[in-house]
Amino acid sequence: MEPMMVRAILGPRYADAGEADYHKVVDAVRGFVEKTTGIQTLSQMQGLIELVRQFGFVDESHILDIHGYKAIYNEELLAMVRRRVEKLQRGELSPGDFQIKNARKLLESLHAAGVRLYLASGTDQDDVAAEAEALGYGGLFEGRIFGAVGDVTV
Repeated sequence: MEPMMVRAILGPRYADAGEADYHKVVDAVRGFVEKTTGIQTLSQMQGLIELVRQFGFVDESHILDIHGYKAIYNEELLAMVRRRVEKLQRGELSPGDFQIKNARKLLESLHAAGVRLYLASGTDQDDVAAEAEALGYGGLFEGRIFGAVGDVTV
């Protein structure tokens, strides 16, 4: 998310932004992402619009709405996920390469003990479910995987 937001905020100045401006934007984006990780992506895109306006590098007529910025973010995110899935399929990487150490073992133990597991994310519902399946732990949640549905009022 960070690279996409930095590019969006700097807009036409991205390629030639001064070091000071670039680092101010990066610092603001990192702080924002840290505070908003876990909320719906559409809500994060509303915050991005505020940052774009605050920094003023992009003319108002070129500022996108939340859906426009989310489309850019999703395109980049899904490209990264596709590359990872391809590496999994080719055997270049394993699911463990993308998991916190022992997290899967914990989930499996909880599931075996009869604990009902839920997976919730601010990422789109279909993408969360697909990634959980690709990493081989989707079944542990028995359908209780929830993500964003494109409406910040839900």
